[in-house]
Amino acid sequence: MGATTKIDWADSTWSPVTGCFKNCEYCYAMNMVRRFGSSAMFTEAYIREIEMPELLTPVYSYTKSGSAIRNPYPHGFIPTLHRYLFDKPQRWKKSRTVFACSMADLFGGWIPDEWIEQVFQACAAAPQHRYMFLTKNPVRYNHLHDKGLLLDGKNYWYGSSVFKDQLFKVSLGHNVFLSVEPIMEDVSTNLFDNPIYYQHWVIVGSMTGPLAGKYPVKREWIENLADDCKMRNIPIFMKESLRGIMNEELIQQFPW
Repeated sequence: MGATTKIDWADSTWSPVTGCFKNCEYCYAMNMVRRFGSSAMFTEAYIREIEMPELLTPVYSYTKSGSAIRNPYPHGFIPTLHRYLFDKPQRWKKSRTVFACSMADLFGGWIPDEWIEQVFQACAAAPQHRYMFLTKNPVRYNHLHDKGLLLDGKNYWYGSSVFKDQLFKVSLGHNVFLSVEPIMEDVSTNLFDNPIYYQHWVIVGSMTGPLAGKYPVKREWIENLADDCKMRNIPIFMKESLRGIMNEELIQQFPW
């Protein structure tokens, strides 16, 4: 939840909400919490078909010197709202690209609208930044739009993980992007056939970490996706994880 990040396309991460009930095998955030956070991962709420979690206030831990520090993952990977982080973007005076809620799926079905509204309010209070959101449940974007809750403007970007039957309908007039990470097959075929699923940006990367060898990437998958993007004038950003495959042909374009 710091001010810097190793994520290629962002300057900073900011996670006023952490945790997720999706339980994806390759989730980097869940693995990070397992390594550095609380031992609590999923509770009976998950077993009982994911009941709505209560609003959780920050939990504090203490150093040996006695000074109070906030535990970044006090409830493990159980979805948690960290209100004390709401003003963090305001303290970053220089404009930056912020991956918002990188340690959660802010738009998962278990997250109440109130949490999302509070995160959006924190974004609006620091308009000097560009905010990137990413979800595996992009239909929630449409629901929020219908309720008049979805932020509009050039500084807000709404991303969908690659599920071509659940992409955000860009006819709603927002900045949208597609994240194909990790890429596990040739996704270029028919990906952009439906005009309402047009994207303003595409990010693609390979599996990293312990599972990298389990999901090898073929160069032709990346080339086909890049060709599709070029034909439609969609910028594409190939993550550094693909440099060994693409070499000097690695493309890292931004839409702004």
